[in-house]
Amino acid sequence: RDSTLPMERLNKHPWDFTHGVIHDSLAKLRNSKHKDLLSVFDSITQGIRTGANRVFVLSDAPDIESEHLIPFVGGENIRRLRINESHPQLVFPYIINALGGIRLLTEHELEQKPGLRGYLLEHRRELEERTRDSEPWYSYSRSQNLGVFSIRKVLVREMMPRAEFAADFEGKYAFSSGYTLLASSLSDEDLLMWTAVLN
Repeated sequence: RDSTLPMERLNKHPWDFTHGVIHDSLAKLRNSKHKDLLSVFDSITQGIRTGANRVFVLSDAPDIESEHLIPFVGGENIRRLRINESHPQLVFPYIINALGGIRLLTEHELEQKPGLRGYLLEHRRELEERTRDSEPWYSYSRSQNLGVFSIRKVLVREMMPRAEFAADFEGKYAFSSGYTLLASSLSDEDLLMWTAVLN
């Protein structure tokens, strides 16, 4: 249906062609007295990109050394204000140093991890067929956001039919699809409150 907009609405960029309830709602959301997500959270980021979740994400981990398994959360594990406890493990062929830096295991170091090495060798052909940013063949496809799992955060369910956000208070869950709101500077109470608000 046709509507008329005041000319002064076109004096500011970006132009706003909405009207009625939609215009009023957007004006309230854009009002500078309200905080936006980046003024509350440290950043909004994606998760790990393995390029082969079928290999790296396991519901039943074989005899892989425990320091190379991380609790993994997929969208099906994220529910309003909670993370389902039945979740898979992420095979993590990386080392975290004392300063929090993360690097891929060298081939020599991998030889010292018989469970991890044996499992990866079983899937070597599939892993070699991926497009990767780096070598060797057992690395993830991309080295982005490897340390995000260790940061307190709000996990966001991807492609959600309704708002479903869950807090990771301890910074222990890895994820790949969807986004997360990093919250290392929020107290437990504020993290819980913002998770509830988002839901």
